[in-house]
Order: sequence, then structure tokens, then C-alpha cells
Amino acid sequence: MSNKYRIDNVAKVEPLFNKRDEELAALKEKRASSSLKAEEYVTSVEAVKCEALDGVIELLKTEKHELALAKKDLEAKVKEIEARYDVADKAHEEGSMDQKAYEAEYKTIRNELIPLHKELLDYRKDLLKKDQGIIFAKKDKLEASIKKIEGLLKANKANCKAKEIEKEEFLARKEALEAELKELEKAKAEVKREAVANEQAQFLLMSKGQKFGYKFVRFFESIPEKVGGLGKKIAKGLKKLVINIGLFFKGLWDTFIHGDWKTKISYFIMGFGSIARGQWLRGILFLLFEVVFILYIVLFGGHYLGRLYILGTVESVTGDDGTVVYGENSFNILLYGVLTIFFIIAFAYTWYVNVKQNRIAEQIIKDERKLATAKDDLRAMVDKNFHTTLLALPTLGIIIFTVLPIFFMILVAFTTYDANHNPPLNLFGWAGFDNFAQLFKWTNSGGASFSMTFGQILLWTLVWAFFATFTNYFLGMLVAMLINKKGIKLKKLWRTILVFSIAIPQFISILYVSKMFASDGIINNAHMWIQRTIFKAADPQPIPFWDNQWLARITVIIINIWIGVPYLMLIVTGILMNIPADLYESANIDGASPWQQYSKITLPYMLFITGPYLLTSFTGNMNNFNVIYLLTGGGPKDINMFGNAGKTDLLITWLFSLAINDSNYKLAAVIGIMVFIVVAVVSLVVYNIIPSTKNEEEFQ
Repeated sequence: MSNKYRIDNVAKVEPLFNKRDEELAALKEKRASSSLKAEEYVTSVEAVKCEALDGVIELLKTEKHELALAKKDLEAKVKEIEARYDVADKAHEEGSMDQKAYEAEYKTIRNELIPLHKELLDYRKDLLKKDQGIIFAKKDKLEASIKKIEGLLKANKANCKAKEIEKEEFLARKEALEAELKELEKAKAEVKREAVANEQAQFLLMSKGQKFGYKFVRFFESIPEKVGGLGKKIAKGLKKLVINIGLFFKGLWDTFIHGDWKTKISYFIMGFGSIARGQWLRGILFLLFEVVFILYIVLFGGHYLGRLYILGTVESVTGDDGTVVYGENSFNILLYGVLTIFFIIAFAYTWYVNVKQNRIAEQIIKDERKLATAKDDLRAMVDKNFHTTLLALPTLGIIIFTVLPIFFMILVAFTTYDANHNPPLNLFGWAGFDNFAQLFKWTNSGGASFSMTFGQILLWTLVWAFFATFTNYFLGMLVAMLINKKGIKLKKLWRTILVFSIAIPQFISILYVSKMFASDGIINNAHMWIQRTIFKAADPQPIPFWDNQWLARITVIIINIWIGVPYLMLIVTGILMNIPADLYESANIDGASPWQQYSKITLPYMLFITGPYLLTSFTGNMNNFNVIYLLTGGGPKDINMFGNAGKTDLLITWLFSLAINDSNYKLAAVIGIMVFIVVAVVSLVVYNIIPSTKNEEEFQ
């Protein structure tokens, strides 16, 4: 109760509620012993509640008065500090305060005022909460008073008219209080806007490092609030969903009950109503879809859907002569079962569209308008609804080739699908969350731990993505700045040379580089020749570029620089040309060094423009299959790692190895889901930090 009424001093309000509870308990006992009539009981209960609420209202008014006095004292302090602005202005005009001291004084005053303004806003918020609490208490008191009057009306009919008038007055006051509550909500929103503006003013006074730290801290501080808000949105969404589902089925029922006979038959024979009303094209399409659906379910899909819960029981048998009698195929059951579910969803949607078309057609006939003919439908497909016609095939392709495989892969993660349960010779079944449980099982009696290997590869994946992204970014920017620098000749030639690495297919260039750094490659041959010839080494050894984990990791990062810098050079070149030259000219006049120009002008501009690219590049490098797989194949391999994983394996290459080499599809699917979660979390965190997602005024 105290929280509802925004009471700070709970100790003072507890006696009121305790007294109320005692009196209510006594009334309940009297009512139970039949010594109190029902109408008298209701009246007495509401009277007790009104008395307690009177005390709550008085307590809230006292707290509000104290807050108002404290706010008044703070306002006086703010005015006193603000008066120093006028003193500083006057001193500056008279010449007794130089420009530097004047600016310093202004900054000091502003720094003193910002926390005070924040405190004032807090007082305003608290006062609004008190007003809200008072209105809630008054509203509850009015509701109790109305119930009390209703009880009196039942107990005593003699003064009905006067009581009815009093009841109407209470109801009018209740409506006025509700209107006042709405005004308070508007005032709270205004205070919230002022608080945001005050926070932004404080933010602008920070250095770049402080701003980044502030954003970082604020992001994690806001997580509980966002989670709470998300919970409320989910609850609200679920409530809305339940209501909409109810309205949906009510609409279907109303259409069936109030529709004509053509509409009723269309509930069972799709397209009948359209054909009967002369819209034969859409009617035939609806009917054809229903026929195809029924044939598919009866002749094919129904069997797989019925076996989906168990994924098969009849295993393949190999005879003495080596002949294999194939049983059920779990893979096909899962695949076609999922396909059947999608087909059922498509049929349900089409059936609803069929019903909706009948309802619309009935309304058009009722309004004495003309129904669209088959010719009109065909014309609309290439005119008014041309966008739908164009998007139909791509949408179907996305569902079949993207959504369906993703859904299938997610389901595989909950099965036992691996080399020992590989169809068609073996069946696999449902495993529940057992595969995901292995992520938290740090020890494995049978050998290497899946969870330990996952943790190591995840860490290396993040390290790789960081260096692969930012080494390319800054070195690409440096190369672009060097080529764009005044006085550099043959700029087009240098750009063309760098672009050659892009023009050559990665499959060829990376494999070639991999062979160059191999033990018998050109790099090691040259190294050993130098050792023998110059340093007179008796038995020179090759550099283990791909056999030593640290050398392999460093090498792939360096080679990735050669691959990625040309892309960044091209991107940055275009952006550098758009940076206003006036900024650099002003910086030169002010005596800024090249580093200051880069850190204060070039880099902030680049980060603002290329922030989204950096995010997509980072997430792309986390899934950079080509570079790792073609250079090292994930090696060097480590027998202490699960699934024949290597020290340079990324999650994506390990997933590939588990699926293709080990046929461990269940754990490969688990890794696929975890990759999505990691990428999603990183993207959400970084997206809320980078300046590109904020307003442009902040950047300027």
C-alpha cells in the first residue's frame, strides 16, 4: 500500500494500516457470527477504509510540504549561483576580468549548476509522485465512499434520492481525479525530458574518454531497466496476443454465423464462394491449393508428421549376404516433418485469406458495388499489386532456402544425430537439452571436453575478430592517407597495385600464400638457403609457421592484413575526400600537429561514418571461414581439444570440421546456435556504444 501511495515514511503509515486491518478483522468476526447484517457490514468496512485513507492523505500532504520547502531552499541557492553570471558579465565588460578568466568562471558556474539542476529535477519528480499518491488515495477513498453509499441505499430506502445525488457527485469527483492523473503523467513526461536534457548538457562537458566510459557504464546500468521493460513489453504483448487471438476466432465465428450459404461452404471447400460469385480465378486457385494440400497430407506429409515425435523406430538390417534392408530414415522424417509443418501453416493462412475474401465480397455486394473479375485480378497483379507479384517468388525462396534450413538446424541441436546415429543405416532420436548441457560440463571421462574446447575457440575467435578488424581498419586508413597526401605522385598506380589483391580470387591467392609459408615452401626454402650459405648452419630447420600455434595465429593475422587493407583503402579514400578542407586549414593556422589533426579531425570523422562498417566487419571476421580454412585448415591440431579442433580454428571452421569430417551434426548445430547468440550479443552491445547510431549534432 505504501508503495502504491508513494509514501516515504513507512513507519508512520504502518499504524494506520494495522489499525485498519484490526478493525476489518473485528467486523469480519461480527459478520461471521451473524451479529452484523450484510449491508451494515459493507458500509462499516468501507467506512474503516475511508478513515485509513484520510490518514494516508494527510501524511502525503505533510511529506509534500516538506519537499516543497526543501525545493524552495534549493531554488534560492540556484538563483544565488546564477547571479554570478551577471557579476562575471559586468566584470568582463568593464575589463577587470580577461577572456580566459571569464570563460573559466562561466565553466565553474555551469559545473556547479548542473548537479543542482539535477537535484531540482529530482525534487520535482518526488513532488509529482506525492501528487500522484494523493490522487490514488483520494480515488480509493471515493470508491470506498461509493460502496458505502450503495450499502446505505440497500439498508435504508428512506433517503434514497439524497444518497443517489451524493453518489453522482462522488462519481463526478472520481472522473475529475482521473483527468488530474492524466495531467500528472504529462508533467512527469516533461520532467523526464528536462532530466534527459540536463544529462546531455553534463555529457557535452566530458572528454572523449569520459564520454566513452560514461556510455559504457550507462549501457550496463540500463540493462536491468531494459530487461524489466522487455518483461513488461512481453507481458503486454502476450496479453495483446491473447486478445487478438480471441478477436480472430470471434471474427471467424461471426463470419460463419452471419455469412450467406456460399461463405459457409467456403469454410470447408476453399474458393467455393469466389467461384459462385463469379470470381473464378481466385476461386480455382484456392480450391487447387486445398486439393494439393489434402493430397500431400494423405499421400506423403501425414506419415512423416505422425513420426516426427519419435523420428522412427524401424532400423535398417544387414543380412548375412551383405544385403541391406533399409528401415525408417530419421533425417527424412525430421526434414519432411518440418516441411509439413510449414505447409500446414501456409494452408492455414491461405484458408483465412479465403474466408476473408468471402467476407469482403459479401460487404461489396451489400454496398451494391461491383466485384473484381478474373480480368481485374490479372490486371491488378501487374499494376496495383505489382509489388506483391514481384516479392512473391523471393519471399518463397527465403522461406524454403533460409528459414526452413535454420529451423531444421535448430531442431538438429536437440537430437542425437552424429556418426553413430547416421541415417539411413542408423536412427537418431530426440535428446532434449543434453547437447547444450555439454557446454557446461567441464570434465569428460571419455577424453577432451567439449565445453573447454568451445571456450578456447570462442576466446580465439574474439581475439582474431578484434585484430583482423582493427589492424585492417587503421592500416587501411594509413595507406589511404599516404596515397592522398599532397605531393605523392602516381596515385592511381598505387591504388591499382593494391586493388590487384582484390581482383584475384581469394581461393587461389590464399592457397598460394599457404604453400609459400609451408615447411617446404618458398619462404622456408629461402630461409634455409640463407642459413646454410651465409650463417653456415649444418642442419637448418624451417620456421614452423603452421606447426606452432602462436606463429600460426600471428601469421594468419598478418596475411589477413594483406587481404583486407586494399578494401579499407578504397572505402577510406572516398570518405577522406569528403572531409572539409577548411577544418585542416583552421587546424594548421592554430598550430595543430599532424597527430592532433588526425586524432581531433580525421579519426572522429572516420569513426562516425564507418561505425556500422566496423560492426559488420567484426561480426564478419568472427565467421571468416575462407582465410582460416584455406591457410591453416584450423591447425595445428591438438589431441587435447574436442572434435579434432586446432589452435587456429574459429567457431565456424570447427563447426564445419565437426559436421563434415566427424559427422557430429548435433554439436555442430549447437555451435551454430551459440555463434548466433555471441554475434547477436556483441552486435547489440557495440551498436549501443558507437557514435554513428546517435544524432549528428553530437558528432558535430
